[in-house]
Amino acid sequence: MGRAFLSHSSKDKILVEAVARKLGNKYCVYDTFSFEEGQKNLDEIEKGLEDTDLFVIFLSNNSLESEWVKKELEIAYDKLLKKEIGKIYPIIIDKEISYEDSRIPECLKEYNLQKITKSNRIKKNILMILREIRWSKSDFLKEKNSLFCGRNDLVEKLETEYHDFEKEVNNFVASGFSLIGRKSLMKYTLEKLNILSKAHKPNIIKFKDNESIEDFIKKLFDLGIIDFSIEDFDFFTNSQEVKINKLISIIEKFQEIREIIFIDDFGGIILPNGDVVDWFRKTIQRLKNTQFIFGISSKFKLKRTHLYSRIGAVQVNLLDKNDRKKMFATLLGIEQIDYLTNEDKEKICNLFKGYPEQIRYAVDLIKENPKGSFDFFPDIVDYNMKNAAKIFNDLTEEEKNIIILIAHLEIIEQNLLFEIVNNDELLNDILNRPHLQNIFEKSGSSDFYINISENLQDFIIRSNFKILEEYNKKLNESLDDFKKELENSKEYTEIDHTVIDLILAQNFNKNSQLKIALPSHYLKTIMKLYKIKRNYKQVISISKRFFETENNFDDYLVKEIRKYMCLALAREKDGSVMQEVEKIKNEADKFFIKGLYYRQIGKYKEAYSFQCKTLELQPSYAGAQREILQIYTILGKVDEALIYAKKLYDESNKNNPYTIQGYLLSLIKSKNNKDENKKIINELLMQLKEIGTDISIEMYERAKLSYKAFIENNYNVFKEITL
Repeated sequence: MGRAFLSHSSKDKILVEAVARKLGNKYCVYDTFSFEEGQKNLDEIEKGLEDTDLFVIFLSNNSLESEWVKKELEIAYDKLLKKEIGKIYPIIIDKEISYEDSRIPECLKEYNLQKITKSNRIKKNILMILREIRWSKSDFLKEKNSLFCGRNDLVEKLETEYHDFEKEVNNFVASGFSLIGRKSLMKYTLEKLNILSKAHKPNIIKFKDNESIEDFIKKLFDLGIIDFSIEDFDFFTNSQEVKINKLISIIEKFQEIREIIFIDDFGGIILPNGDVVDWFRKTIQRLKNTQFIFGISSKFKLKRTHLYSRIGAVQVNLLDKNDRKKMFATLLGIEQIDYLTNEDKEKICNLFKGYPEQIRYAVDLIKENPKGSFDFFPDIVDYNMKNAAKIFNDLTEEEKNIIILIAHLEIIEQNLLFEIVNNDELLNDILNRPHLQNIFEKSGSSDFYINISENLQDFIIRSNFKILEEYNKKLNESLDDFKKELENSKEYTEIDHTVIDLILAQNFNKNSQLKIALPSHYLKTIMKLYKIKRNYKQVISISKRFFETENNFDDYLVKEIRKYMCLALAREKDGSVMQEVEKIKNEADKFFIKGLYYRQIGKYKEAYSFQCKTLELQPSYAGAQREILQIYTILGKVDEALIYAKKLYDESNKNNPYTIQGYLLSLIKSKNNKDENKKIINELLMQLKEIGTDISIEMYERAKLSYKAFIENNYNVFKEITL
């Protein structure tokens, strides 16, 4: 990409060094990196500038008075005229300096001088300019990276909506499957509208369904692009209205600098029912500035679009066959791959499912493989089609442990990940391996955060895979250090929010928690305490604390936390659940929790009745199905249990260990021990074993003991089963 020379006064070292550290030696020439101490002279400057494409000058009171900086600029300007460097980029970093300052050299006043004091924003701009310089030199890169095929109707629809004066569209929503090209579509459209340059890479933030306005503000803050403060902003005591006003003021600052942000939305903004979450709708409708701001790639389709005048929306489907062929042929031409026959091309095209990234991946595989070899065919077929279990099982043990760690933390800062794993070579390899790119998702400023795809994370958590003990130890050490920092810090800039929920789960320093945590951390913590640790008492305790200020939070958070509190109360046989559950609006959830409570206290008739009501409202409610099966078993209704378990098994994913276990145990406990049943039992046992997860293996071992007890009449194992 090239390198940038950072010219500055030594008195501004703190900010410039922060920029240099974030860029790294690969992308910048900085005196600490590039010059021996005490050896910086004109020859060294000349040498440093020989190896750079961009001269960055940091303008401040200090640098404008520095003879050394003036000399560096003089040399750089001479090289610019000779076209020996690509560009000069001046940045005002001193708030006291105005654009009209007489000390600013005339050669710099022709530039669009910007005041920037955030190191992340400076780094991002430098990388963007370096990318633009590289693009200007490379027709190959321009063609390859800007390639966009098909979907002209979708592009036209977004263009039409943007130009509709009555709507004042300043946001796009592209709905569809992951990796289908939603962000590429929006970027291409914005380039056509001259809103975005081809070299510009928008920042991406991930937004999940258990996050809310507080998280959104924090994620914008973490980008480090604009100056605003949240250290003194209390996310718990301030009302939703105050938070919305705060968010509006922040977004308008982004609009002023024409910064566009892409959002990978997993149900936090576009809800499963197709509506826009209330706080986001109110925010964009009240924006005075109509400058384009958000491109949202959503897993859910936006409905009733007429209600959201500022949003242009499209549904993105798989590329059709003609567009697949066009994209494949174009990429082959760009890469100068000319040895494939038309028959070869047709065979490969028939492997494509319509994902643009799959086609790019195929061309990369063809480049890497020798001519005439088609060993890569299975990899093309498997791209994005692999189920989570297969992806995971194909990894080495070391790689599996890294994936498990990320899955349990949900999202992790790269610095913390590298600190815990302590194997840079292994981590860099797995994070950048081409065929694994569809499981890693990166976000934040310069891909600062990492998480794994939703289906793989769900598979790992459900399978009960545990974090490697060595990683757990290092994680806990990091948590201890983190706690110590928190005791003396009130600044959000010093907080790694990746691990806040872990600290909450440990019930650390209750007074500090409220100040430094976001409301969503409470929900994440509660979910982990309930599902994984089964610490129902702590779920109740944290929930009650949250509800002390519930009017200040998004309805979704309140609803979810109340549901988990009621579930925990039911598990604890706490009768107050019957009062609390009436505050739940979802009738299916309400009936399920009542049924769970009655089963816990031994009132099975009432429990059964409520679970039946749950399924009348929501036939696919898995929890209610399992509860009914459990009630049948407790009551000794073996035949009813078997019929019901078989129905659930036949109608479910055959790799679901819970439905396999239910059917298996019902068969084992059935009085009908005919050979046919024994055959099915053995097949189900093998299914559990072959799934190969911790929880499926545990189920397998327990089922074997039950087989010995009930089928082989070995009553000595009953004690072992209990243990």
